[in-house]
Amino acid sequence: MHIAYDGRILVASQRTGIGRYTYRLIELISGLCPGQPPAVFYPRGGTRGEFPGEMVRTVHSIIPGDLREDRFLRLWYDLYLPFQIRRRGIDLFHGTSFLIPRTRRARTVVTVHDLAHEKYPELAPACSPDFARRVRQSVARADAVIAKSCTTRDDILELFHVEEGKLRVIYEGVNEGFTPCEDMALRAAFLKRYGMHSPYIFSLLPLHPRKNIPGLLSAFSLFKKRTGLPHSLTLGGKEYEGRELLSAVERLGISESFTFVGYIPSEDLRLFYSFADAFIFPSLYEGFGIPPLEAMACGTPVLASRGGSMPEVLGPAARYFDPKDTEEMAHRLAELLGSESERVRLREKGFAQAHRYRWDNCARETLALYKELCG
Repeated sequence: MHIAYDGRILVASQRTGIGRYTYRLIELISGLCPGQPPAVFYPRGGTRGEFPGEMVRTVHSIIPGDLREDRFLRLWYDLYLPFQIRRRGIDLFHGTSFLIPRTRRARTVVTVHDLAHEKYPELAPACSPDFARRVRQSVARADAVIAKSCTTRDDILELFHVEEGKLRVIYEGVNEGFTPCEDMALRAAFLKRYGMHSPYIFSLLPLHPRKNIPGLLSAFSLFKKRTGLPHSLTLGGKEYEGRELLSAVERLGISESFTFVGYIPSEDLRLFYSFADAFIFPSLYEGFGIPPLEAMACGTPVLASRGGSMPEVLGPAARYFDPKDTEEMAHRLAELLGSESERVRLREKGFAQAHRYRWDNCARETLALYKELCG
């Protein structure tokens, strides 16, 4: 069975959610199919973080990845990928980021991470009409659709009216490296290196309307004014617009208690989770949401919004709030940080919850789907 993947999402120098899912899935599928390395198609010049050895067959394209989005999508999905699928005798093509090419030569699987751009278009201003149309076409055309949660599956059924039989819920996993770190010497050096205040609350969010950073900052400001607790707020994430964020921080009077650290390398992310007193995830809508699970695996108690799939994925191991209610967010934060027993309880429940999500399960279930489709 010749399997191929769309590698365009792997080109980004700062790999986040979907890129990490794609890389980990390909890595594990390759290990489960010895002697049959999958093909990964990259735009021109796009092989950052390439797979080691002969794990995959890397295919370089003549199409640059820096074209305007709609033009790139036309060249990539309507011309280049169908040609390569036919030329290389691909049996199954998996589009791990919403889209698949127009082809009848291979069975196709598409992963849909969420439908925020359909349910809440005001939260996805950068989503082009062409991309939204292609997502609908890809879901309709695919032989199977992987949803990252039951919440996303239900959204697909409601909005796209596809056959329920071709939908599969396959959860992501938590990388094995996310474990508690209790090295106090390392903690001191780590805090100094990033210029952070301790104790701190941690959040990992790109600057995107759906992630609700303004709501988090407002809630943190209320928390500081009402509790007098010494905690600072550390925010990590890419796509940082300094003036916009800093002006909000200054307006709310939390400049002395706030640190933005930008994109966090994977080797440091475990430390940010481990040394935090709490992790807070205020997103307005999520199709899955891996950061809260990573925090749980590191022993950090989690506060999360009720947006989208969060209650489904985190279960009883988190405390929840309405993401649009900054009063409730601030109140839940004060409750958690004011109760050592509650933090201990969530820590223990968090370990068990995070352990439910394993990458090897994700890979095996996905490979079973491939085999089912290819007979």
